[in-house]
Amino acid sequence: MQHLICIYSISSLHIFVQGHQQGGEKWPVSKQRPSDHQIQSRDDKISIAPNNPTPSSTTFRPKPDGVLKEGKNSEKSIFGKIFQDTLSYSKIKQYMKKHASPSLERQNISNVKATESDDTREAEAEAEIPELFQSNAESFEITEEEDARLHRRPEKMPISETGELASTTPDIHHLEPGFEILSSSTSQEMLILSKTFGLDPVRDKYLFSTMLELDTEMGGQPQMVINRSGCSLDDVPTPDEWHKAGVMNLSGNNFLSLDEGLDCPHLRRLFLQRNNGLSHIPSSFFDRMPALRLLDLSNTRISVSGLPASLFRLTGLQALVLRNCVCLDSVPPEVEKLKTIEMLDLSGTDLYSLPNEIGELTRLKHLELSFYGPDYGTGYARLPQDLVSPGIFSKMKDLEELSIVVHPEDGRWINIAGGIIHYIRRLEKLSNLQFYFPSVEALSSFVEVSPSWKKHRLRRFKFVVGHNVKRIISRVPDEVESKYEALDQCLRFINASDVPEVMKGVLRSVEAFYLDHHLKIKSLSEFGVSNFDELKFCVVRECPNFQVTMEGQTSDNVAGAFPNLEHFGLHYLWELERVWEDLVPPGSFKALKYLMVDTCPKLQYIASQSMLRSLCNLETFIIEDCESLKSIVKESKSAKSDITLLPGLTALVLRHLPNLATLGSGLRPPDKIISHFCPKLILPVKI
Repeated sequence: MQHLICIYSISSLHIFVQGHQQGGEKWPVSKQRPSDHQIQSRDDKISIAPNNPTPSSTTFRPKPDGVLKEGKNSEKSIFGKIFQDTLSYSKIKQYMKKHASPSLERQNISNVKATESDDTREAEAEAEIPELFQSNAESFEITEEEDARLHRRPEKMPISETGELASTTPDIHHLEPGFEILSSSTSQEMLILSKTFGLDPVRDKYLFSTMLELDTEMGGQPQMVINRSGCSLDDVPTPDEWHKAGVMNLSGNNFLSLDEGLDCPHLRRLFLQRNNGLSHIPSSFFDRMPALRLLDLSNTRISVSGLPASLFRLTGLQALVLRNCVCLDSVPPEVEKLKTIEMLDLSGTDLYSLPNEIGELTRLKHLELSFYGPDYGTGYARLPQDLVSPGIFSKMKDLEELSIVVHPEDGRWINIAGGIIHYIRRLEKLSNLQFYFPSVEALSSFVEVSPSWKKHRLRRFKFVVGHNVKRIISRVPDEVESKYEALDQCLRFINASDVPEVMKGVLRSVEAFYLDHHLKIKSLSEFGVSNFDELKFCVVRECPNFQVTMEGQTSDNVAGAFPNLEHFGLHYLWELERVWEDLVPPGSFKALKYLMVDTCPKLQYIASQSMLRSLCNLETFIIEDCESLKSIVKESKSAKSDITLLPGLTALVLRHLPNLATLGSGLRPPDKIISHFCPKLILPVKI
C-alpha cells in the first residue's frame, strides 16, 4: 500500500516540521495532537494542513540570500526522509521523535521505502536503521514541560511590507497562526527540493527559485504532491491522482509512454526526468494542464518529433528542462509560442542549430545551449551552415544565466562568436556565464564593455580562451577535471604564446585557473604573482617551456604568494626541474592542501627545506612518472634533520619513480603511503 503526503505547499512540510522543533531537542508526540495543526490519518493517506489558511493579506517571500548552516538547525535528513520515502504515519512519528534534535546532521539515512503492507521493504529499512523500527510509536510519552514547550508560541517578529523578515530575525520566528519558519527558509527548502526531485542547489538555482515562487502564487490554496520517484514503475498514476495533483514527481521510472486525455486542472509541476525509455508524448497530452508552470524531461529519449504540439500551447509555462536529452538535435520553430517561459535548459543535447524564433522568448532569464560537432572535419559538410543567429540575443534583455557549449573545433562558432559577444556584453542582469572565447581579443571585447563584469555582478563564470582542441584522452585525472568544473569562477587559457594584459586583469577575479598548452611561458610569475591572490585551484598542463612555479623573490617585504591556493597540479611539463625556487616570499602557498606532480621527466627535487616549511597544511601529495627525481627535499649542507616538514600530511603517493632514493631531511612518511615501482627508495623507520 502506497502512502501519499498531501501538503499545503512545497514549503508547508518544512513549516510543519520546524513548528514542532521550537525550543526543544526532541519531537514530542502524544495522542493529543498539537492545536496548531490538524493531522488526519486514513488507511492510505496522511493529510497535513493548517487549521487556519494563510491570510491573503500577508505574503511571505523568503529572503533570497538566506544561508543554511549545516549544524544545529539542519533538517536535511528529516525532510529528505519524509519527502523521498513513503512511510506510514507511525514510522514518521517514531523517526521524528528520535531524530528531530539539534544534532540532525549526524543522521544521514539513505533511501528507504517502507509501507504498511510491504514486508520486504520494511525489512530492508529495519536492517538499515534498526533502532527506528524497534520502538512503538504509541508508547511515547511526554512530560508536562515538553507539552508546555510544544504549545508555547514565540514572539511575533517584524515583517516588512515586501514580506521579508527584518534583519534582526532570530533562527525561528512566528509568521501566522500555526506556522513557524526558519529565517533561512529558502536554503532549507532547497534542501527539500534537492532530495525530492534530484536537483542540484547550485546548477539548478533558477529552477529552485521558480518552484518556490510558484508556492507563493498559490495564495494559500492546498496542493497535493504525488512522489513516485525511483520506484521502477511501468504504469503511470490513475486519472484521479492526475486530477488532484499539484506536483507530480515520476522521475527515475520505466515509463515508455504516457496516457492521453488526462484532466489535470491543478498540476503546476511535472517531473519526468530519468525515464530513459520515454521517447514520445501523445500530441494532446498537455491540453488539459492549464496551470502547468514547470516541466522536466531531462535524461529521456525525447527527440524533436517526440515533443507534442500541445506543449507549445502551454501559455503559462515558465520552465522547460530538456537537459541531457541526447536524441534532441533541434528545436521546433513553435517554441516562439512559449511567451511566458523564463528558463530553457538544453544543456547536454546535440543541437545541430537553433531556430531564429527562439529570439521571441523575451522573458528568458536562464538559457543553456549545447551544440553537436563531429570529431572529424568532413562531418561539418552535412550540418547546417549557421549554428545560431547572433541576433536572437538582441531581445533577451532579462538574461541572468547563459551557457553555450560548442565543439572545440567547430569553425561555425568562430565565425559567429564575435556577433554573440556584441549582444551579451550589454546584458546588465547577467550573473552566470559559460562561454568559449576563440581569442584573447574576443575576451577583451567582453570585459571592457560588460556592466556585469565591471560591476562584479558576474558571480559565476566559466571562460575558455584561445584556440581550443578536442582531446580523445585527457592527461589530467578525471577527478581533477571534475573539481575544476565544480568551481564558480573558472578561467581556462589554451594554446597561447604570450601573456596579454587583459588575462592578468581577469585573473584577479578567478578562483580556478587552468593553463593549458602555453607555448612559451616559463613561470606563473609572468602573469604577475599578485594577480593570484584569490586563486584556490590551479592546473598547469603540457606547457613545453615551463621550468618553475614562480621565480625566487629576494625582498623580505614581499607578502606571501598564492595565499589562498588549495589545489595545485603540474602535468606533463617536459622542462620542469624543480617546483619551487629556494627564495620565495615567506608564507607562500600556506593554504595548499593538495599537490600533484605528474610526468615531469627532468624534475630533480620539489623544493628546499625552507620552502616546504610553509606547506604546513598540505594533506595529499602525489608524485608520478618523474624518472629523474632523486629526493623530494633538496639536499644541501644547511639542511636540518631535527625538523618536521609537512606536519599535516595524511597521504603520500609515489608511483614510477625509478631514481627516488630518499624523501629528504626532515620529511617523515605519513600513516598512509603508497609506493609503486620506486626500487631505490628507503623509507625512514618510524619511532
